[in-house]
Amino acid sequence: MTTQPASTAEPADGIDSDAPEEVAEPSPEPKQRRWFRYTLPGAWAALVLICLSCTPSLLPRPAAFQGFVCGVNGAIGYGLGVVGAWLWRQFADRPARPARPRSWRVFLIVGAVALLVSYLLGRRWQNQIREVMGVLAEGFGTPLLLPIVAVLVFVGLIAAGRGLRTVFRWIAGRLEKWMGRRAARGLGWVLVVGATVATLSGVVLDGAIAVADRSFSRLDTTTNDAVQGPLSPVRSGAPDSLVPFDTLGFQGRNFAGTASKAWST
Repeated sequence: MTTQPASTAEPADGIDSDAPEEVAEPSPEPKQRRWFRYTLPGAWAALVLICLSCTPSLLPRPAAFQGFVCGVNGAIGYGLGVVGAWLWRQFADRPARPARPRSWRVFLIVGAVALLVSYLLGRRWQNQIREVMGVLAEGFGTPLLLPIVAVLVFVGLIAAGRGLRTVFRWIAGRLEKWMGRRAARGLGWVLVVGATVATLSGVVLDGAIAVADRSFSRLDTTTNDAVQGPLSPVRSGAPDSLVPFDTLGFQGRNFAGTASKAWST
């Protein structure tokens, strides 16, 4: 009886020794959210609306308020650019592609020139409106608030929008345990949008209106030093007028006082 050759022992883990050794793939790292990362289409649309925000207005705007307007319009433009690029990809049936570094360099050069020109022209137009309306010019350092406020408002609004998107995804993920994916996403959007509108209209908007009302109420009790009440009884605010001078308000007293001088000469 011939003895069989001893068979080679199998590996302890049961893997064939002749098979190529498999390399364990590293587990994918959790995707980190980049709150300060922006897309090129959104950046172009934001640039256009920011430049348009510097065009002349009917009333002179303080630098801080002009910066707020630029930041809000820039955030709106960024959202429109992102949505427009998404719709274009849907019609073209192609995935999103990262922008080339050369495209970003072109945007940075064009954007820097466009923002500088819009800023200088905007300040010039605002000063012309102040001269026409007899409003004192702002201090030397006040215009520096414009870009600071604009950047803070723009970044804050974009971050708030992305935060709402994160909340929507979290709510939709929880709702998918009890309903279909489409229904969960639809209901999630309704809940997030409804809560946002209720918060803004009930807290932020009411608070902003209250602050503005108190601010303008204090301003409405003042009058420019060079303004005096009219003397003609046919003018509003005169001693014999049915409308007392102190009830005309800030702009009314200024107009009645300066107009009476112009008509008397």
